[in-house]
Amino acid sequence: MKRPFFKIKKHLFDINLYSLKAYNDYRNSKLHRVLFYLGLDTSRYDSPIGINIWLSSPKDFNEEEIKRANSKNLSCLAGKCKTHLFQYTEDVTGKKGRFLGILVTQEDFYYILMDDEGNKRYVTCVSKLKFIKND
Repeated sequence: MKRPFFKIKKHLFDINLYSLKAYNDYRNSKLHRVLFYLGLDTSRYDSPIGINIWLSSPKDFNEEEIKRANSKNLSCLAGKCKTHLFQYTEDVTGKKGRFLGILVTQEDFYYILMDDEGNKRYVTCVSKLKFIKND
């Protein structure tokens, strides 16, 4: 494995993208290849440059772009987001909140939840959510 030129414990800055198309275009760009070669954009949590995309609307999950991303996890999460967007949910710790969408980063996927006070928190998509039916 090639060692990066730079070894940093946290992000120098984040690249915030606005759509799956922009995410896929970036991942296939010459800029990404150069940053990856320099060790500035890796797929790890300690990457010097972070990549973020917030997906919080059914229209954010374009089927062609999901296929282009070639991620079974993203495809599954898109279905969950389309089905349960803005529903109340409970995470594995018992905390309740409203399901706002999914945050895609360079290393993982996170559920975006907001409590009744308006505080957002991010829960790894590895954990399960229990959706609470509205009566």
